[in-house]
Amino acid sequence: MNTGTQKKTKRSGISPLAVLFVALIILFFIGCGAIFFFMEGTNIHQGISGFVRECFMRILLAIVAAVVLVCCVKAILSPERTVKSVLLCLLGCILSIIIPFFMLKSMFLDFPYLNHPPVTYLQNLYFDMDSVGDGPTSYLMEGDGIDGKEHSFELNSKVYRQAKELKSDNANLIARVCYLPHTNVVMEVEFLPSMKDCIPEDLPLSPQLPKSWKDFAIQINNNVYQLPLPMSALLADGWTYDDPADSQIILKGVDEWNTYDQENHITLTNGRDQKLSVSVINTAREDIPMEKAVVRGLYVHNSNLDYAGTDVILPGGLMIYWNTYEDVIARYGQPSDPQMAEEGMLCYQTGEDSRLLLTFDDDHFLDSISIENLKL
Repeated sequence: MNTGTQKKTKRSGISPLAVLFVALIILFFIGCGAIFFFMEGTNIHQGISGFVRECFMRILLAIVAAVVLVCCVKAILSPERTVKSVLLCLLGCILSIIIPFFMLKSMFLDFPYLNHPPVTYLQNLYFDMDSVGDGPTSYLMEGDGIDGKEHSFELNSKVYRQAKELKSDNANLIARVCYLPHTNVVMEVEFLPSMKDCIPEDLPLSPQLPKSWKDFAIQINNNVYQLPLPMSALLADGWTYDDPADSQIILKGVDEWNTYDQENHITLTNGRDQKLSVSVINTAREDIPMEKAVVRGLYVHNSNLDYAGTDVILPGGLMIYWNTYEDVIARYGQPSDPQMAEEGMLCYQTGEDSRLLLTFDDDHFLDSISIENLKL
């Protein structure tokens, strides 16, 4: 009688192992939620204490996952197991291994950065508070980084309120953030009126980039170009002709008075769909193909937002859409042409064929660069 009842229960009832699995999953999420609310409520999100909090939180979650893993393994080895319960427990095992692995991996990868965390600068700052019901509040700062990516960092409530107040007084406020790259913990944050107050050593300046504008150089995608330069140097760095027909142009040699026949303006592009305009000439006696030409002018305009942050850097660490009209004057001094300055452009030159011309958008941010130099 009892045996028949048990068989009926096995056929029509829910497996105890399945119930256990569901209970463990519920326990896991309850544990995660409890840890989250407890740790969020501490309002410790920055510096070493913020990293310790992050580690503690991840380790606790890993322990909860380990308990779930052990229970799932026991359920799989149980003689009362069913196909369904085994599949569910295998899924639980996989998740209990993968999730803690990546959480702990990020934590350990950040240990080498504790003494020397990476630095980024953010503009277009946006501040927001995030909370779930009556739970603790997260204070977030978002912005566009000099690496061209959007970043989001969690701040302590006091720093958050101070930053919002500064932002209300200065729409162009810049944030200098030292952070751990894998856990995204902010180690130090400082707010600057503009990029002219940045620390040049924070920027990825190439050692080959001169310090003076008089060297007529520019850094593009970590490569430094100083005019005049051979066209082959640009082609070797991955730039290609936007119009393939330009590669077939033959430039005539100079005449007996060493004057070149023509100046060709062409557009180059690269694998990131960035555009670069150049003017090229032939300074040799014989006719030459385009690839052997001399680049005497280089023009970068960011109207299509091809470039971001540190993609383009001038001597002194000036960057498109990051530095302003005032920043340039503070770094380079008064321009050579006062009349052009009154029109919102800054021109610095050392001679008739050697000049740096900078233009700005309506908000006075640098948006185009023109470098010309024929001094061989």
